[in-house]
Amino acid sequence: MALTPCSQYSPGQMCRASVTVRRGAPARDQTVGEDGRRPVVVHLFPSMRIGGMERQALNIVRSLRQHGLFDVHAAGLGGPGPVLDELRDAGVVTVPLYPLRGMARASTAGHVLAFARHLRAVGADILHTHDFYTNTFGLAAAAVARVPVRVASRRELDVFTPMQRRVEHAACRTADVIAANCAFLRERLIREGVPAARAVVIPNAVTVPGEPAASAYRQGAGIRSSQGISANAPLVVMVANLHNVKKDFLTAVRAVDMLRASCDGAVLALVGAGTPSPEVRDAVERGTVLLVGLQADVRPWLQAADVCVLSSRSEGLSTAVLEYMAAGRPVVATAVGGMAELIDDGCTGLIVPPGDDAALAVAMGRLLEDRAAAEAMGRAAQEEVRRRHSTEAQLAATLSLYSRLLSDRGVYRALRVAPPPP
Repeated sequence: MALTPCSQYSPGQMCRASVTVRRGAPARDQTVGEDGRRPVVVHLFPSMRIGGMERQALNIVRSLRQHGLFDVHAAGLGGPGPVLDELRDAGVVTVPLYPLRGMARASTAGHVLAFARHLRAVGADILHTHDFYTNTFGLAAAAVARVPVRVASRRELDVFTPMQRRVEHAACRTADVIAANCAFLRERLIREGVPAARAVVIPNAVTVPGEPAASAYRQGAGIRSSQGISANAPLVVMVANLHNVKKDFLTAVRAVDMLRASCDGAVLALVGAGTPSPEVRDAVERGTVLLVGLQADVRPWLQAADVCVLSSRSEGLSTAVLEYMAAGRPVVATAVGGMAELIDDGCTGLIVPPGDDAALAVAMGRLLEDRAAAEAMGRAAQEEVRRRHSTEAQLAATLSLYSRLLSDRGVYRALRVAPPPP
């Protein structure tokens, strides 16, 4: 029975699947949804905090559960947080957590063995990890538990030390594939020595509504008055957790300071958790920055924004920028990582060099001066996300990869993924 990858079908089509199970010989044919055992996949989350990687892992878990082919489980590193509630809302009731204090700590070995026991207990066929810590911790446990299929991930660029990267490379040798979130990172993996056949892309995704929710519009309209921002003052929004230094908040702050010379009252709203640096606190005191804090739903702030920015020095493929584009907002981002794949400069947004506050200020000013062009960019950006970065496209890539690996490993003789009958 030949594999039929879901990627052959257009985004938006739901898929049905049947499997023929082989665990030793002789095997008996079973069909998912009747009396067959579904393949078991476990996703190991980097944390239970809200962040880009956690959002992408949540996307995949939700999509897989809605699709119904896989028995989906989750586990996480660290303590409880908002993601735990979202997983439970998605139907993942039991989520074991492993509170690591560092990969080199003696206690980590005990956590690895505990996670290996969990993988054996649930009968994991696939382990899918999502960053440096989950790669190194999870793949070690998967080796102990003899999980047949192991999917590691590369979602960031130049974040860790050379020693950490060497540790990750060693751990990822036990993975069947390493999934990047963009072509740029896949090419980086290949340059680092990963065979091309083991470097794949599962794109980042966001939900693109047909129209923004009415509540988001109402809340967005009320944000200016509630925050004391003049109706005519440009509002620049940046979504990022403040503890993440690679986001280079100071470049965005300096750019908005420059913008205020020509756009009176311009404000940079920083949406995300964490403690601001002293420089950012100074910008709050002079009125340049508004600290919003963590928001479970960022859409009202995006709807209120005149321009959305990301000033990162290093990125893979930013979930925040995808959210900006999905909301139809004009975007300015730095030319790092996969941003050039995501943004067609001058068409779906504007790209500036990293660390260049003057260029960022000029780009923001350009969008504020020509509102019609900015709105056209926002519409084009939304259509690009709908076409290439929908949750349906992400699910299709994930199903195709899982089906191939399960068949290659002989865990399942075949996994057929096909659209539903008309």
